[in-house]
Amino acid sequence: MKKIFLMLILFALTSIIYVDAQVRRIVLLEEATNASCTPCAQNNPNLQAFLSENFGGVISLRYHAWWPGTDPMYSLNPGDNSARINYYGITGVPNYLIDGTNYGVPSSPEGMASQMTERLALKSPVKIIVSANITSTTVDAVIKLIGITPVAQTNLKLRSSVIERWVHYATPPGSNGEKDFQDVMRKLLPDANGFTVSSINPGDTLTYNVNTPVNSAWNWQDLAIVAWLQSDNTKEIIQSNINLPTYIIESDDQLAEFIELNSTYTKTCRITNDNSQTLNIRLKKKIASIPSGWSYNLVYNSNNVDSVDISILPGETKYFQMVINSGANPGSLKAKIFAQNLDDNYKYGFGINYFGVVRQGDILFVDDDGGANYQNYYFAAFDSLGYKYTYIDQAYVGQLKPVLISQNFPGIFWHCGWGFPAFVPADVDFLKTYLNAGGQLFIAGQDIGWDIFDASGSSNFPEAIDFYHNYLDANYIADNSGVYSMEGIAGTIFEGLSFNIGTIYSRYPEQIASFSGNGTLLLKYTGTTKYGAISHQGPNYKTIYLGIGLEQITSADARELLILKTINYFNILVPVELTSFSSSISSEGITLYWSTASELNNHGFEIEKSSDGVSFYTIGFVKGYGTTTEARYYSFTDKIQGNAASTIYYRLKQVDFDGKHKYSEVMTVDYDLPKEFSLDQNYPNPFNPSTTIKYSVPKEAVVTIKIYDLTGQEVVVLLNEVKKAGTYQFSFDSGKLASGTYFYRMTSDGFSSVRKMTILK
Repeated sequence: MKKIFLMLILFALTSIIYVDAQVRRIVLLEEATNASCTPCAQNNPNLQAFLSENFGGVISLRYHAWWPGTDPMYSLNPGDNSARINYYGITGVPNYLIDGTNYGVPSSPEGMASQMTERLALKSPVKIIVSANITSTTVDAVIKLIGITPVAQTNLKLRSSVIERWVHYATPPGSNGEKDFQDVMRKLLPDANGFTVSSINPGDTLTYNVNTPVNSAWNWQDLAIVAWLQSDNTKEIIQSNINLPTYIIESDDQLAEFIELNSTYTKTCRITNDNSQTLNIRLKKKIASIPSGWSYNLVYNSNNVDSVDISILPGETKYFQMVINSGANPGSLKAKIFAQNLDDNYKYGFGINYFGVVRQGDILFVDDDGGANYQNYYFAAFDSLGYKYTYIDQAYVGQLKPVLISQNFPGIFWHCGWGFPAFVPADVDFLKTYLNAGGQLFIAGQDIGWDIFDASGSSNFPEAIDFYHNYLDANYIADNSGVYSMEGIAGTIFEGLSFNIGTIYSRYPEQIASFSGNGTLLLKYTGTTKYGAISHQGPNYKTIYLGIGLEQITSADARELLILKTINYFNILVPVELTSFSSSISSEGITLYWSTASELNNHGFEIEKSSDGVSFYTIGFVKGYGTTTEARYYSFTDKIQGNAASTIYYRLKQVDFDGKHKYSEVMTVDYDLPKEFSLDQNYPNPFNPSTTIKYSVPKEAVVTIKIYDLTGQEVVVLLNEVKKAGTYQFSFDSGKLASGTYFYRMTSDGFSSVRKMTILK
């Protein structure tokens, strides 16, 4: 009976392979590291964080180098370690590769996940099955190659390795402080050359046997076998596997997208067990960031759960959903569903990510600094200048490419900082497409040129070189100008700029020139003829390239001025920006007040009214000012018939000349003429910089509201005029008033009331 059951399992798994005529790829991550390498100790946790949450989509193999210092894992097998490191021409550690492509320093788990996702999207033409019998004395493994579709690559080699999944030392074996090392390559089987695979056709099954004695230095109970098929012509790895269960989460839905406010999105996901044993999995939801008022739920069997344990039989598929509810506040959601393998000693698993963002403004900001959080320097400048922006992480650029192009952002600010890689192929593909469609790009970062043109750089590929030369019109001269201040060149858009380059991280300000000779050099290193920034106008696009990170500029004013000059050069106007929306009640009715900081293509505002906050109808129209950068103020009075108390809802529909529109938030007004004078407590309190003050007048009278400091000295007169019966509110901006406690006093027709307010700056 047991034999029949196993035959049925194998038949089911084989059916999955041949019916689909394609096989999910398992990506191989290789790394060169060293126990005495300080950057290895700094960056290896990033690589391990990526692997532990993406196991099954990726498996890992780590080689130990003979430099810069002592490493017993190298010393135990110098031949095999040297062979693989030299095979790839690696000259620096740490250095990682995804399916044979060198990406340099493993600084960004999200960047590695993006690279893995690109590879997973390419189904493999072969399946590899690895089985092993591991005892305290020997390792015996059987590796099967199954042809599914024709293999285009040539000069194929099947290689395999014994790995020790987790090597722990009581004290660091090298000088960098690391005591734990994962997926250590112990021995290549049969050797570093592997087996030559002369051909493999659809339907072929090729079987290879490998074995080796167990070295006494290995923990035999923690050994595994990794196998991979590789083209020695291109170094591309076509498929890999391990003698452990693997799985991924898949979905046919869009998992990186632009979304609307107050909407619900459901994404159906699945796990298919193509292993020969049952999977025991714990599904868990994880939220990295979520705007206030939004929700993100994991739904299994129609129930919302934070986590749930499930079992999946061989050949079986289990389904579940992620449900996103966007609220009224703009922003972006970064979350995932993680499927943890409960039978794995290290509780590895695979996670599927979701990213949803609401567009804000005409600037797309791409964060590519490897998780260093220097993007806040840009955000401070944008906020100070009044420009809204849409923020995405570089990891989502490839997935979002079609919708990013369709969003037609007038300008992109691409922030590299000192992160690596500067580009992956999907980045370059997107940027070329965007610029060819008439886009405008500002890109800044230290070592972008080095990363592209140095042989050990992680962006050293032909498409990146072409982009650097022909789209940025930049020629890489030197990694370090040796000068740590810059000044704008007369007659250029950066004329008048000057600043110092700080030590927020090690300084390598790049020296560049124009590749064509026609680019405009914008900044030079002070007192030299060395240049560090260039602008270029293509047939229908503009680019600006800065050879340092914006965060390296020590002056906030200089950072803001550089951003402003760039925005002006790109001719990005601030869209209609509603800065206030308030109301007052009087015997004449309800008066709505609103203001804008700037306007772009603004035809005007339709005023909409509702009795239930759901169904709205138009009651009026106020003409806008078209395009202006000056503050504008508006009002509209809804003349109420009768004095019966009621709750009324209002919103503004801002309409552009081209018919596009957007709505304000809904304002609730409780309509009821006051029966006595009153002065409400300001809200918020404490505040910075503005607060709202509300007051009521039961009859027409002169109303005065003044602010006093703690000594009783009058500071500001907020109001001194005749008001009809009604309830009013207005916004008070503290302006240049210092932090501290103040009093505001209302007087009218013998009435007097005092409230306390606190300014925090």
